[in-house]
Amino acid sequence: MKKFNFRLDSILKLREFEEKKAKLNLGKVITKIQLKKREIEKLNKEITMGYDEMGSLLQKTVSGKMLHFFPSYLEGKRAMIKLKEEEMSKLNEELKFRKLELKKAEGEYKSIDKLKEKQFERFKKKIAQKEQKDMDDYTIMKYGGSHE
Repeated sequence: MKKFNFRLDSILKLREFEEKKAKLNLGKVITKIQLKKREIEKLNKEITMGYDEMGSLLQKTVSGKMLHFFPSYLEGKRAMIKLKEEEMSKLNEELKFRKLELKKAEGEYKSIDKLKEKQFERFKKKIAQKEQKDMDDYTIMKYGGSHE
């Protein structure tokens, strides 16, 4: 039996590779976003802990230098949060780009894959027709072509 040969198989494999690469890139961006979210949460907790610490220190006798330190500490944490949020915004833009990239890669792969499926179906149909013709020819030759 003749083997099915899809002429665009190398392109199909390339498109499949590009789709996997796009999925990998999307996954990396999602991981970075989750990491940034955790960093922001951690900084927010540190601010809350700073306020709690400042409140407990106010109950005790504390030097002015120590009280002066807390606003600067909290402001530094807020600045870090703002920086992380800006990074998060850039990552969200990259996420949109990566999603579009994946959608395009999936579309290109699926279109060539569907073409391969259609050609394979045509191939199977031709093989079935040829086998049927061969069987008919064999039957005609065996029985002489006449039914008496």
